[in-house]
Parts: sequence; structure tokens; C-alpha cells
Amino acid sequence: MPTIPNSKLTLTKSAAGILNALRESIGGDYYAGVPEAADTTASIRSVGAAILAYQSRQNSFVKELVNRIGFEAIKIRQYQNPWAMFKKGLLEYGETVEEIFVNLCKVRGYDPAQTTRVLQTNKPVVSVAFHAMNTQLEYPVTVSNQQLRQAFLSVGAFTKFVDGIISSMYTAMNYDEFLLMKYLIARLALDGKLPKIAISTPSSATAAAIATSIKEASNDFTFMSDAYTIAGNKNFVEKPDQYLIEQSALNAVLDVNVLATSFNMDKAEFMGHVVLMDDLGKIDEARLAQILDKDPDYSSFSATQLGYLSKIRGILCSVEFFQIYDILQEMHEFYNGSSLDWNYFLHKWQTVSASPFECVALITDQASAVSSITVTLDSATMSAAGVNAASAAVVTTGFASQDVEWSLVVGTGTAADLGTKIFIDDYGIITLKTGYGTGTWTVTATSKEDGTTTGTATLTLS
Repeated sequence: MPTIPNSKLTLTKSAAGILNALRESIGGDYYAGVPEAADTTASIRSVGAAILAYQSRQNSFVKELVNRIGFEAIKIRQYQNPWAMFKKGLLEYGETVEEIFVNLCKVRGYDPAQTTRVLQTNKPVVSVAFHAMNTQLEYPVTVSNQQLRQAFLSVGAFTKFVDGIISSMYTAMNYDEFLLMKYLIARLALDGKLPKIAISTPSSATAAAIATSIKEASNDFTFMSDAYTIAGNKNFVEKPDQYLIEQSALNAVLDVNVLATSFNMDKAEFMGHVVLMDDLGKIDEARLAQILDKDPDYSSFSATQLGYLSKIRGILCSVEFFQIYDILQEMHEFYNGSSLDWNYFLHKWQTVSASPFECVALITDQASAVSSITVTLDSATMSAAGVNAASAAVVTTGFASQDVEWSLVVGTGTAADLGTKIFIDDYGIITLKTGYGTGTWTVTATSKEDGTTTGTATLTLS
């Protein structure tokens, strides 16, 4: 189970606050030999002289600063992931998260004559999604002996040392986490996995209509429905658990008071449920390529796709939609006596995923459509009972779904065989049983996006 880290160490952002917290934390000979610090140049230099006098104190200082104090001190000044509220915590043992969703149970009319029903087994319909670790990143930083000496020249020099050395790691870590979450949304959207709220291009003239569309979807979220989940399961989410992620351009034109009313909240409470995002069409692909260089499924975005992503104006979602777990976050160090450097390596392992069962909707003014569907069969003919597979190549624009519904239509075959001798499932797998009639069948894939665009192939039974 994930846990939310809760540090017991409290620091101020001042140089003296950091130095004194270090002194208390290290203790022993270091505490006895290093004086208490004040926020004056003379005091900082006095502390520095005591630390630099012995190699063991230098090692203790740098190790403690980077390993423990850095996590706390830099929180005051470092770049924060603006979507951090969606994170679920730390998986201390690195396990894969098994997300279990129990669907609605069956229903039937009461019949007092059916006395044997009490002996029947009625198992719940359960859906499962697995969220596994998918990022393992390393952030290397070198702290030189000369840098350490210069850190104690003044209060400002020490603050600059802390910011320049430690903050670079933690800032990079949080920035990359945000990039991965945006990349997750971008890929789900381009693959047509996310339900959509269609709006006009944001402007002062369209603001009222956009707010109405968001309010309608927010209201719909509170009712049991399969319209807003990736897996197509029925679910709902109450207003207090809904979050609105807004592109800056959308946030600039929408009246916060109007939206707050839509969420049945006052303005102050509602602002805690509004999160900003920048233009996804300007996503930092150079950095993403470095982050995901070991991912065989990673590919850069085309110019057309970046244009689509710029049209993502927002996301309405359940607080449980993002499945973000920290698995490992720790520091390792190595002192190089030859170069007089401390080499530090911050390791961050995570699961960055999304729930297929929770409510979510893409707010966009990008038109989406299915251009064509081409159906291919593993074998165009079957001369014996067995299985065959159909696949559909779906060409889309925008954020249209690539999902299809499969069906069989009799040609010159035996119509009575449908459902008794020949079947097709939701995945395009065709099963043929013995005793079938010869002839032809039309295998059809119908777009779930519009319900009208189709592709077909002919299956011959001999």
C-alpha cells in the first residue's frame, strides 16, 4: 500500500537555519567542533573554517546536506510539479499496483416459482488494471572541493551554493515528473482513449458557452454512466472529487465565479480544484527523449500531432484518475580523492499511469473524425473448425477513438449458423465450430467514434 512521506525535520530557508539543522542532525564530533551559525558573513565564515579544517567534517557536511537537508531545504525554493496533488504516495516495496473495479451486479425480476435460484452462484463482474513501474531515472551532480570552500565566503554565497548544487537535482526531478504526466495525457488523447467535451476556441465571446459545457459534463460525472471512462465501465464521481485542469488560454477567459457555481463550491474552495497546464503542443520533446530513451514505445510527436495537442484546452477528471506512485527516491555518493570531488546520484523510480475505470474528459476545440477503416483477416478462407483473427486499421484525425465494434453478416453462407456455429468476439476473434455451412460471410468493423464509418472483409467457408 502507498504511504505519504511526512518529514519530521523543519527548516527555515536561511543559511543559518540550514547550517544549524545540519549541526543538530550530524551530532557527535561535528556538533562539538562546529559553532552555531547566524545569518552574518562573519558567522558563516567561522562555520566554514571549522568544517573545512577536517576532511571528515567536510564529508559529513556534504553527505548530510545532499542526502537529508536537501530534500527539505530546497522545498522552499525549488520548482514544484503543479500536478503533484494527484500523486498517490510511496510504494515502499516497489510492488505493482493492482487496481480492482467491481462492476454493477446483475439484476433480474422477482419470480417466486424459481426456487432453485438460491443455489446458483452469482459472482460479481470484476475488472482489473495493473500499474507497474515504468520510469527509472538518475540525476548526477558533482560537488567540488573548491565549490565547498567558496560556499562559506558569505551568507549569499552559501545560499547560492545550496540552490545551484542541490536544487538542480530536485528541480529536474519535479520538472520531469510533470513532463511525464503531460506525456501520458498526450498519448491517451492522440490514441483516442479519452472521452471528449467539444467546445469552441476559447475567447471572451465563447466563454459562457464553454463554461456551460464544462458544467454539463461535471453534472454528468455525478451520475452512474459509461460515457466518461476509458474502459467503458459504469462509474461516477461526486463534485468534491472532481478536478479541472485548464490550459492557460482557457483559464484566462473563464469566469472563476461561474465555474465555482458549476461545482457547487464557493470561489475559495473551488480554486483548490483548479489546476493549470501550459500548451501541450509546446511540450519539451528534447527533455522527453532523454527521460524515455530506454522506452521502446516512445516516439516523438509529428507537427500535425503537436497542432492537435495545442487544442487540448483542459481535462475534467476524478482525483483518482492519475495513478502516480513513487517507488524509490534515494541518494548515493562517491568521493573522488584524486579530483577532490563528491559525485552524487539521485535515483527516482516511479509508476506513471492512469486508471481506465475513473471518470475523465478531454476539453478540446479540435475536430475529430474517423477517415477510414481497413479490415484484414489472418486467413480469408476457413476449411475446418477453428479460430481466425480480424484486425482493423483505423485512420483518424484529431482525438477520435480507434476502437471498433465487430460483427458478422451472412453472404451466401447459412444464416442460422450465426451464434451457433460461427462467432466473433469484441477483439475480432472468429470462432468456427464443426457442422458449419459453406459460403461467405462479411466481417465488419464499425467505428465506435461515429457509429457510421465501417470497414469490411469477406470470409469464405469451404
